[in-house]
Amino acid sequence: MWSLLRDSTIRIVWVGEVVNEFGNALHYWALAWLLFRAYPERPWVAASVLSLQTLGLLVGATLLGPNLDRWNRRRLLAGSNFGLAALVALIPLLIQADFGLAGLFGAALGIGFFTSLSVPSLQAILPSLVLPERLQPLQALFGLTASLSSLTAPLVAGLLIAAIGAGPVMWINAATFAFAGLCYLWVRFPPQRYPERSEGSAFQRWWGQVRVGLEFIRSRPAVWGIILMVAGLNAFADPYNSLILPRLAERFFTDLQLPAWLGSDPQAVGLGLFDTLTVGAEFLATLWLGGRSFLSTAAVRYLWAGAWLVMLGVLGAVLAPNLALALCFCFLQGLGFAPVSVLVGTLLGRLVPEELRGRVGGVRLLLGQTLRPLSLALTGVLIPPLGLGGAVLWLFLAVALLVGVGGARAVKALQPASEPT
Repeated sequence: MWSLLRDSTIRIVWVGEVVNEFGNALHYWALAWLLFRAYPERPWVAASVLSLQTLGLLVGATLLGPNLDRWNRRRLLAGSNFGLAALVALIPLLIQADFGLAGLFGAALGIGFFTSLSVPSLQAILPSLVLPERLQPLQALFGLTASLSSLTAPLVAGLLIAAIGAGPVMWINAATFAFAGLCYLWVRFPPQRYPERSEGSAFQRWWGQVRVGLEFIRSRPAVWGIILMVAGLNAFADPYNSLILPRLAERFFTDLQLPAWLGSDPQAVGLGLFDTLTVGAEFLATLWLGGRSFLSTAAVRYLWAGAWLVMLGVLGAVLAPNLALALCFCFLQGLGFAPVSVLVGTLLGRLVPEELRGRVGGVRLLLGQTLRPLSLALTGVLIPPLGLGGAVLWLFLAVALLVGVGGARAVKALQPASEPT
């Protein structure tokens, strides 16, 4: 896996993404703290900013996703990162100048919009950088960027926010986006294959591209099965991070006595411990996957097993009778997240032609993000009457249906007889 960094193009892009992902992790903590301090009596402002980022992403995936294969991906990646740098840097200025919520909400929409361009474009370009048998190590290498940032950024963010404030930390994040944009301007990717230009009005051309992407997915059971699995797991992500984990920390760490140097909030420490354990396990499993290259039949089975491990890990942590068992299930979640983060990109990179990856990536992004707010709202509604365990059990059953159907279809479609050569 690490030998891939000998290639100058991969090395430059990877370094840019490492810096970028670290800035993204800083952004998560700094934005939450900045909004909390600026609007302490209006928590709905923070919720609205986060929701509008998701809305901007959905709008971008819907309107521009079908055209991603028609545009130069290198310029798209550079431009979207520069746009993100400008908007992230603008947020502290809007708050300091008391410009009003309209400007803040507009910046949040723009951040989601540019993210809808950068994420699928990067996933579309990675498979073209290596031979098919090296794609899994490459996906693992880039999967490490998020794991490394998740392990280090929370502590660094806390120290930086305490030292210089949340606004300057946001500017540091803006600089990481600009750095990634410069990296994309620096490299040269392999020649890109563009689809034929369709005729007709703007709407007809847009719908024609949407239809091509949807028809390809519909005609490839393995592809839509994988996307269905990912959509189901994404439906677990927001409820787990925002609703489930804080309650687990409250249950298991409320009466814990901490040393003075760790602070006076054991629940916050517990929240960090749960997340660090999960990310640490994912990091180790990603390293293991990076040293191997599975055929598609084996890869989809590992992916399916990883999806079930994530879901069972979440359910087990919620139902665990004690802290030790809950921590064990958090560790299992990390082991399950690794094949999801590595093998989804590997499989789609093999199964989707180069000239269709942008459109398929846009559909994948749209489906995954659409289910997240729905699952968050459903979990929030079910927790008061059913309790945390009951609400998570219902969410587990709904997600298990998506993962079960999608995984079974993908495994069946990728039997050895249909293994691509």
